Parts: sequence; structure tokens; C-alpha cells
Amino acid sequence: MASPDGRTRSFVFSRNIKEIDITIYAMENVPFFKLPCEIFTTKTLTILKLSHGLELDVPGTVSLSSLKILHLVLIKYTNDESVSRLFNGCPVLEELLVRKFDGDNALTVNISIPTLKRLFLRFSTGIGQHKLKINAPILEFLNLEENLPLQYDIENVSSLVEANLTVSVLENRHVQLVKALCNVKFLSINWDWFSLSLEELCECNTFPVFVNLVQLELNVGFEGWTMLSSLLESSHNLKVLVLSKNANCRGLGVDCNWKQPIGVPKCFQSRLGTVYFRGFEGLKCQLRVVRYILKNARVLKMMDINTEGISNLSLDSKFHMLKKLSMFPRKSKACQLQFS
Repeated sequence: MASPDGRTRSFVFSRNIKEIDITIYAMENVPFFKLPCEIFTTKTLTILKLSHGLELDVPGTVSLSSLKILHLVLIKYTNDESVSRLFNGCPVLEELLVRKFDGDNALTVNISIPTLKRLFLRFSTGIGQHKLKINAPILEFLNLEENLPLQYDIENVSSLVEANLTVSVLENRHVQLVKALCNVKFLSINWDWFSLSLEELCECNTFPVFVNLVQLELNVGFEGWTMLSSLLESSHNLKVLVLSKNANCRGLGVDCNWKQPIGVPKCFQSRLGTVYFRGFEGLKCQLRVVRYILKNARVLKMMDINTEGISNLSLDSKFHMLKKLSMFPRKSKACQLQFS
């Protein structure tokens, strides 16, 4: 496939081919392989997966009228227009996976796909000013990972049901992204570093009400527990809360500050029934969070706390933790405390 002659290409792409999966592990100083133009007008193609060692030089005419699944993993692009032309030529696309790297020649990724339902994005380390635009009116699932200075322009994603966000540094530009996800039912946010102060969160005019959110998961890195308070105040119908110490930060014993919500969140009155706390170290801020939830969650049925991933805790330390946790007052008489 790396160097077929013209006759071989014509044979392959003139057949009723439905799936193409190409991976090329190029050697250093070897040019990336450019795909033949015929691939972009294969009307029977439903699945296209391109990975490594490829350069996407999209022609002026793209007609992938049956393509439903498109994966682009660590490939190069001739320019931003190549990306847009490819997406515009996929009128029934339902699933898109893109893994980018710095130096792939595409600084702006414009995903304006009216049929898209599932979107997986990963932006690797880079220093260039990258931009992500999303306009997907029936999008249901979003998984986004990034650790570069990415600017967001998100609109028309009100149909989202589940969103997972993983960033190396949670900062001001992500607040607008989280606001755009306000209709989701399931939301997960994972970060290593947190660069937002409580004052900056307030300056963002807090979050809108997450009217549909029933499950919230926060994987907290170094600092950032203030994010919990802001989101709890905006999640009136939250039923399940999952708190976790980011796996990269577990066992380091680094404490931080936490300021509880100004008032008791509405979800504490009649909705929140289950809380999971993973990677519990018994730090002061963690104890304050657990105490506050137990004291104020009126219909809480279970608080499940475990020390998974914390290798330096002795049995005596765990027993001391459990004893301290068991003494915290509980608003809900039905609440069971589980500790492992």
C-alpha cells in the first residue's frame, strides 16, 4: 500500500470497498506518504482509519457519501483547508476520532458536521496557537484530551449527553468550554494542574445551571478543589458525585485549600444519593469535603471512600482515618459509610 502503481490503485478503489485501515510507521527523514485521490471519492466506503506516516492532501472534490466512521491518528495535513474539505465531503459521518501533534500543519480544526454523534479528540504537546471549532447539533458523546494552548469556539452542542475533558492545566479558557457543556447528563473533568483562583471563577460569572446533569466526576490534580464548589452550586439535579485524586498526584501528600459553597447546594436537598471518593489520603482538604457532604446531603444513601493507589498508608493509618470519618455527623440517617 505504501507505493502501489496506478493500476493497483484503480483496482482497489473501483471495487465496492467498505473499510480502509492504513497505518504507516515511517522512518526518520522519510517523506510522509500521500494518499491517492481516488480514496476521497469512494462512495461505498463506510469506515476510514488513517494512522501515522501519512499526509492528508485533500483534493478539491470529496465525495464520501457513505462514510460513517473516520479516524485520523497522528498524521500530517497539507493545511487547514484539507481538514475542512474532508469533513465537508462526509455528509453522513457519525463518528470522528482525531489525534493531533504539534507540527502536523493544521492549526485550526473546524468540525462543523451536522450528522456527527461521537467525537474523540486528542491534542498533543505543542507551543503553536491552535484553535478548535465545533458545531455539531446532534452530538451525543465528546471525549477531549489536550495539553497545549488550545482556543475553543464551541456552539450548537446542546444535544450532548456525555462529555469527558482531560487537560494538563485547567485554566480560564476551559471555563467557557465547560459552560458550553451545560446540557450534559454525565460530565467528567480531569486535570493535573489548576491555575484558576476563586476570584477568577467568580469573574467568569460562575457556571450556568446544569439542568440535566445527574453524574459528575472530578479527578482533581494539584489544587483545584474550588472547582467542586462552583459546580455543585450549579448542578441542581445531581444524583451521583465521583471525586478522585488524579492518578498522577496520588500518594504525594500535597494538601490544598477548599472553600465550601456559599449556601447548601440544591442537589443536597433532594437529589444527591451516592458519593464515591477515590484515591483518598486523609488530607485536611479531603476530610473537609467529606465532612461537608455528610453534614449537608439530606438524602445521601452511600458515601464510598477508598485509598486505592495510595501505597504508603499503613493499616494503623487507615484505621485512624475510618475512626475519624465515622465520627462525622450525617444529615441523612439512611447514609452508609463504606471505607476500603
